Amino acid sequence: MYLFAIATLMPVTLFAVGAALGGLWALAALAYMTVFVFVMDERVAYAGGAAQEGAEFPAADRLSILLGGMHFALLLLAIAAVGGATGLGWGARIALFMAFGLYFGQVSNSNAHELIHRSRRGLFRLGMWIYISLLFGHHTSAHRHIHHRFVGTVDDPNTAVLGQGFYAFAPQAWWGSFRAGAEIETALRKSRRADVGPHPYAIYLGGALACLLLVAALFGLGGVVSYLLLAAYAQMQLLVSDYVQHYGLERRRERHGRTQAVGPGHSWNAPHWYSGAMMLNAPRHSAHHQHPGTPFPGLALPARGAAPMLPFSLPVMGAIALFPPLWRRMMDKRVERWRAKAPPPPPAVPEPVVSGRASGRPRPVAVPTAPAIAKRKPRSVAANAPQTGDRGTDAPAPEARAKTTAPAAEGMVIAEAVARTMRSETETG
Repeated sequence: MYLFAIATLMPVTLFAVGAALGGLWALAALAYMTVFVFVMDERVAYAGGAAQEGAEFPAADRLSILLGGMHFALLLLAIAAVGGATGLGWGARIALFMAFGLYFGQVSNSNAHELIHRSRRGLFRLGMWIYISLLFGHHTSAHRHIHHRFVGTVDDPNTAVLGQGFYAFAPQAWWGSFRAGAEIETALRKSRRADVGPHPYAIYLGGALACLLLVAALFGLGGVVSYLLLAAYAQMQLLVSDYVQHYGLERRRERHGRTQAVGPGHSWNAPHWYSGAMMLNAPRHSAHHQHPGTPFPGLALPARGAAPMLPFSLPVMGAIALFPPLWRRMMDKRVERWRAKAPPPPPAVPEPVVSGRASGRPRPVAVPTAPAIAKRKPRSVAANAPQTGDRGTDAPAPEARAKTTAPAAEGMVIAEAVARTMRSETETG
């Protein structure tokens, strides 16, 4: 746990002094988030011990709470410094904008992501409010209910297909996840008979508005502009992380039309030790998708050859993704090589017919489609989507992306059916 604390807390002093004094301190904060982390990953060897399976990590929650509380203080400090309230020059303000933005996108985002998977209500709400403060509250719903269920299929707006550039992916992922999360949350509310309180999206949007009004009252128009820019920068890093970690990886159809279970091969991983500690093991992404409730110290890298590995650390690959031609030259061939290693899909199993009647085998049921969860083409939501974990789903595989959509009324029925299967999971939030 000491490594996670050192990597995440070390730059805080640089941020505080840089926001007050500017100059070399502001550059030092930016250098920590970029050059220092890169050098530690690439030039310093570290062999940390693997966590024991089933171990508990009470210190992980304490660190997450500390980072969560510090996030709000750092966000106000960043708005003040970048907005000019502390009297810094433009050079220092630009350096701090980049440094704070990287911290919010890589550390605060990773911490909030960790917290929204917690079963304790207080921890969950802390993660939700971190996202709300970054004007990205809907990610709390969309990430758990959409991304984790449908990753690697056309029903996940946050899975990038092979050849898709980041600048085409980003608006698709932002708006697609916003709509899909709203649909699922609405269906969940309709499926519950008791009073369920305010709609989560009312909290997300109302909370974002309250944050904007608070910033306007404290720092004026310049503060609001700085806040919007910092939030957009942090959101971009969250989206680029999703882009990098699932680029080109697809869950194929298996027999009887089911989509294969989420496995190690459906996420790109990065074994780099220091950036991994700073991002609370978020680059160990295969383990997270297979066991989303596991605290970050317990996430392990997949066995050699069991999952695709990124050639550089996640922050470096995120920077490369901003240059689509370079990204494709580096990654497309790796995706193709990984796909070539996968076994071919099993043949479809036809339904035998005996004397004009179906045999005792259950008749395959066509999966209806719902138009509300849209990505590049019509997308579908399986009526009996299972819980996140090591089971498959009836979500369509990427090769089935050209199906027609059902009427909107049918889509809502399907969404409500999905919601019923998700009730036990969401009750914890």
